[in-house]
Amino acid sequence: MSKRNLCIACGFENSAQAKFCGRCGQILKPLSEETVQPNKFICPNCQYVNQEGVSFCRSCGQAITARSKPEGDDHNDPARFWPLLMVGVIILLVPIGFHLASTLEILAPNPIVFPISEETTTSTPTTTKEVSTAIPSPTIDPSKTPLPTHTTLPSPTSTPLPFATSTATATRSPTPTPIETAVLLPRSDNGNSLSEEGVLRLTFRPELDYTPSLSPDQRTMIFSTQTNNFWLIAEIDPNSNDNGLFRYITTGNVNYENPSFSPDGSSILVSADLDGDMDLYLLDPESGEVIQQLTDFPGKEITPAWMPDGRSILFTGYQDGEEEVYLFRLDNEQSIPLTNNDVFDGFPKASPDGSQITFYSKRDGDYEIYLANIDGSNPRRLTNSPGRDGGPVFSPDGSWIVFESARSGNYEIYAIRPNGEDLQNLTNNPGGDWNPSFSPDGQWLFFQSDRDGDMNIYRQPWLFRNEAKNS
Repeated sequence: MSKRNLCIACGFENSAQAKFCGRCGQILKPLSEETVQPNKFICPNCQYVNQEGVSFCRSCGQAITARSKPEGDDHNDPARFWPLLMVGVIILLVPIGFHLASTLEILAPNPIVFPISEETTTSTPTTTKEVSTAIPSPTIDPSKTPLPTHTTLPSPTSTPLPFATSTATATRSPTPTPIETAVLLPRSDNGNSLSEEGVLRLTFRPELDYTPSLSPDQRTMIFSTQTNNFWLIAEIDPNSNDNGLFRYITTGNVNYENPSFSPDGSSILVSADLDGDMDLYLLDPESGEVIQQLTDFPGKEITPAWMPDGRSILFTGYQDGEEEVYLFRLDNEQSIPLTNNDVFDGFPKASPDGSQITFYSKRDGDYEIYLANIDGSNPRRLTNSPGRDGGPVFSPDGSWIVFESARSGNYEIYAIRPNGEDLQNLTNNPGGDWNPSFSPDGQWLFFQSDRDGDMNIYRQPWLFRNEAKNS
C-alpha cells in the first residue's frame, strides 16, 4: 500500500514533504490509506475527505449529495447500496404520486361560499387587496449594474488601438457557498516574531499567496491565493498576533487576480475570468459578490490599479497580441490607451498626486522600469539592467519607486528615485521576492516571497519611512 501524508485529525491529503496538515495544522506522520477513518467521505468535486454528516465540502463548498468512502474502506458496507435503493424507491413512488394527485383533484369539493349577513353589510366598509402568490422574477437594478459602453479616445502621444464597444450586461457572481470563516494554519520554525532584519511573515499557507493590498484603514489585507487550482481572494488582519487565521472573500471555480481596495474602502477591484476572459470587476468586500463589471473586451484586462482620486483605473490590456497601458474612467466608462508599442508595456501604477504613472516595458530590449506623464507622454527609462525589472509602485510620499528585479540572478526588491538615481537594494535572500506594495501610512513594505519554501506574504519596515518627516 502506498504511503500518503493523510492527516489523522481531518483526513486532508497533504504532500509527501509536509510536516503539518495544510487544513487543520495537525502534526503529520506517514499514514497508509487503511488508517483513514471509515466514517469520513470524499468530496466528488475536490476529493477532500469530510466528516460524516457534513452537507457541504469543507474544502471547496460543494454540496455532498452522493457520498463515497475513501479508498481502503470495506467494500461490503451496506451504505454503498443506499443510492441504488433510493433510486428504486423514487421510481416506485412517482407513478403512485401522480395517481393520488389525479384522485384528489377529482374528489375535491367545490369551494364553500358563506353568505354575507345584513350586519356585515351595514358595518364600516373595508378595502380588500388582492394578494398574488406568484413569485416575482428577479431583476437587476440598472443603477447598480450599469451596462458599460467603452469608447476609445485618442491618446495625446499615440494612435488609439481598436477597443471593441461592450454590450454585455454586468454579471453577478453566485452567492459564496458557506465555508469556514477562518482556518488556522501552522507556524514556521521562526514563529511569528520579527527577524533581525525586521521581516515578518504574515501568511502560512502551503498554497501560493501573492499581490497583497491593504485597506485604507489598514485593518485588512487582501491577497490572491491558489486553492484547488484556482486563484481566490482571501483576507487576514495584518495587525493580528495570529495570522494563520484568514477568510475567503470569493469562492468557486473562478480566477480572481490582483485585488486592491478602492481609496474609500467600499469595493475591491479585481481582474477575473467570470465570463471566460479576464475582465475588470468591482466586488463587495464582505460578500465577494460583483457590484459592477467594468470591461468586456475581446482580449483580456489584467493588473488593475486605482488612481488616487478613485475616479479612474489603470490596467494592462491585451488586444490583437499587443500589451499596452490603458486608463479607464468610471464616470463615462471610456478606455484611453496611454502607450502604443509592438512590445510589452504593462503593470501601471499612479503617483500619489495622480500626475505620473510608472510601468515596465520591453521597448528597449530588456524589461525595464519607466516613468511617464499621466496621459502617457514623455516616457523615460529609469533602470538599465540585463536582468528583468518589473512590478513598480510609488512610495506613499512619491519620493521613491520600488520594484522587483533579477539583476543579481535572484529576484529581490529594489528602490530608485523618480529621476533614475540612488538605486537601493531592499531585500537580500536566497529565496525570490516579488510584487512590492505599501501600507497607506508608508510605515510598511509588503511583498511575496518563497524564502521559507512556500509562496507567502511578508512585510518589513519601509527603510525611508522617516525621510519626509526629517526633510
